[in-house]
Amino acid sequence: MTTLKPVLIGTALFLVILVSGCVVQQVNETDVEKTALLSLPQLLCFELNDPPAIFDFAYQEDGEIKYVSALTTCADPATVNATTFLGEQITLHFKGQTPVRITRENGDTYAVEVRNASKRVIARYFKPPLNTAVSLKHFRSSNPEKFIAECLLINDSNQRDICLSYQAAFQQNITLCDKLVVSSSCKQWIQNIKYGNVYNSARGP
Repeated sequence: MTTLKPVLIGTALFLVILVSGCVVQQVNETDVEKTALLSLPQLLCFELNDPPAIFDFAYQEDGEIKYVSALTTCADPATVNATTFLGEQITLHFKGQTPVRITRENGDTYAVEVRNASKRVIARYFKPPLNTAVSLKHFRSSNPEKFIAECLLINDSNQRDICLSYQAAFQQNITLCDKLVVSSSCKQWIQNIKYGNVYNSARGP
């Protein structure tokens, strides 16, 4: 029986190492770079006592629009003059299939909340009908070519048209509307902006 002890101990150590290796693998993060379709600040800093501050993001994955929310506080300097972005470059840090952190284009990193993100205001921006009365005055845009490429990968034709319309309206580029399945609202939006038939709202749809 005594001769079995070293074997048993060696086997036990091997199992501990094997299990430990599996645990390490599970906590490793995978970084995925994305072009955000929309980066939307949701701030109630002047309306509530010690409220949370939220940055919502929409991005394309496997032909679908997905949403994540970054949690911060109103003490965060990024909340000052925060604006809505089209095409911001972001990095999602995944554990398994779940994004747990997000790094913005400016290098700021936040914890991510996925639960109920699709029920936030940002989801309305991609639901028809398109609101052609928004001026986009308070929007900003970066990486327009990458943005357009991501829009074109969206499977749902209504969402794809809305996505492309944002960039077309922001650039006031009526030829971009020709990439849409239904281009009439896109072209009307650009005309409304050119002739001032819009309101200057930071809230959008």
